[in-house]
Amino acid sequence: MSYQGPPSWNPNPPPQQWAPQTFQPQQWQQPPAPRPKSGLGLIAGAAALAVALMVGGWLAYRSRFDHGTSAEAIAAFRTAGLEVGEMGSSTRGFLDTTPQTERDGLAFEMPSAGLFARGRVWSFVNQDALQTKRNALSSDGHWLLIRHNFLLDLPGRVPEDRATRYGDALEGL
Repeated sequence: MSYQGPPSWNPNPPPQQWAPQTFQPQQWQQPPAPRPKSGLGLIAGAAALAVALMVGGWLAYRSRFDHGTSAEAIAAFRTAGLEVGEMGSSTRGFLDTTPQTERDGLAFEMPSAGLFARGRVWSFVNQDALQTKRNALSSDGHWLLIRHNFLLDLPGRVPEDRATRYGDALEGL
């Protein structure tokens, strides 16, 4: 066999070479089914899910009830333009026999309500602690207002509309 050179190019190829080809879509295969996890992996996953749900539930409960501290309540009173004099402890010294269920508390002087008049505000971590304190306080001659996680004790000499404004200031927290 002898060498005949490069093949020649035919400008007029036979018609069968120019026939359109039909498109065949590629057949996709489904990925293999996931392998079942071992018993230990399932237990660890279930434990992680349970912890996440408990933490999420606790945060949702806390955020639903916990609206701030007594210092934040005092700041809200001042922002609303309400009277807040000198501040101090919310207890009345050794004579305070109410249960100490509050997270924190502050007392503030109210000079316009009379000599030695003061209001008190407490914040609580849960509804049960708030109700325990509320039930132990006598409302005789006082305004006792509950807003969110706050218990507010104002002197009875404060007019009702002004006492309500103190409660309304806590709504923004």
